[in-house]
Amino acid sequence: MSDSQWKLELLARSIQEDLATAGLELIPNSLSALTGAGVSVWVDAGNTGVNVQWNTHHALNLVVREELARLQRDGPALRYSAAVSEAMREAIATILVAGGYLFDKDSGSAYEDFRLLVTGRQEGPSWRDWHEAQRGRRGRVQGRLLSAHSTRSRVTDVAGTGAAR
Repeated sequence: MSDSQWKLELLARSIQEDLATAGLELIPNSLSALTGAGVSVWVDAGNTGVNVQWNTHHALNLVVREELARLQRDGPALRYSAAVSEAMREAIATILVAGGYLFDKDSGSAYEDFRLLVTGRQEGPSWRDWHEAQRGRRGRVQGRLLSAHSTRSRVTDVAGTGAAR
């Protein structure tokens, strides 16, 4: 695995974690047409970035395929599917922007199923990095407080034992 592919795999994992934390169901890209609604995240075949795509439920996809097979390009299921996919693409884009991810919002085409191509992340700590730093800081403070408390307890115990004699 090349260095750039490894970095993209890490980026994809980070995106998956952030989207799951936001409450979106993750679906493996290979199963997206066979499952319920959710988001798929995978490294682009050309190693240019990480694809992020909303998948509508397979029941809706079946009806859309039926409409397309009948050459019904403006059927109600197709319109509904496109509206849902566009709304979810916008929601996912908002989540990714909040997470500091970089992508060209207008890079997709009608043939790319409302995908977003994430190419990187802004410099600086993410919300998760900030949280981990706070947890570490709290842990150090709690450790000092516990240490100070146990020292006081021993001093009180020794003083109390000596006074009782």
